[in-house]
Amino acid sequence: YPDHQSDDVGLMNRLFFFAVLLLMALPTSCLALPESNQIEFSNCALALPGTNLTANARCGALEVAENPAEPAGKRIKLRVAVAPATGKATEPDPVFFFAGGPGQAASETWVMIQSTLARIRKTRDIVMIDQRGTGGSNKLECVSEVEEDLNQEIDLDLIRTETEKCLSELDGDPRFYTTSIAMGDYNLVRQAMGYDKINIMGVSYGSRSAQVYLRL
Repeated sequence: YPDHQSDDVGLMNRLFFFAVLLLMALPTSCLALPESNQIEFSNCALALPGTNLTANARCGALEVAENPAEPAGKRIKLRVAVAPATGKATEPDPVFFFAGGPGQAASETWVMIQSTLARIRKTRDIVMIDQRGTGGSNKLECVSEVEEDLNQEIDLDLIRTETEKCLSELDGDPRFYTTSIAMGDYNLVRQAMGYDKINIMGVSYGSRSAQVYLRL
């Protein structure tokens, strides 16, 4: 059996060699989180609904009050996703990405735009917060059984009926899903992650919500 043993050893050596090459090819990025970070992150796969597009990230959650004036009242969870920097050295100030809409979830939008921010991501983590009412942050969504016909005249009575039906079924009070309250959430996330300074960027409505964040 010596010849067979030799073949087995050679095969094992080759498998080990290819395994080492594979590990060298994998990204070695990790989150550059401050020691004061309070959010627990784990590996996750982000997805864009209705498509096959996905992106690997690190995901966590932060619980906040639905009504900021009543911290002991109803609580909701905000989804926080981070795309780690891909380079060997990571700057301490990440980029917070503000999605458009209003209504888009940052973690879902990221799947589409990740290649656009590839150069920025070489040295900085990209932080995505699903704004309250979107994505994984207590999403508020109405599903209508009415089939739209764009050739018909606008039926204001139908719109009123559908709106009232939608409001009655929402799992949240829409009074507390405003841009200013959502931007307060963003700052709570920043504090919970332990960041002193951050960079921000927004797309479409996200550029406006980012200005609200700056003003606050």
